[in-house]
Amino acid sequence: MHAATTGSNINIVANGLAQPLNALTKKTQRLKDIWLEKPLSGQFYVDRF
Repeated sequence: MHAATTGSNINIVANGLAQPLNALTKKTQRLKDIWLEKPLSGQFYVDRF
């Protein structure tokens, strides 16, 4: 088992992915906010039905 090497590689990959993932997370969170805001305002149900 090369746990240390594997850990380092994972960290490198994780650091490389962190930036795009953070951007994607923010976009996803915004979409969630929109989906959550609509039902609260009643607009979602008006649009759907």
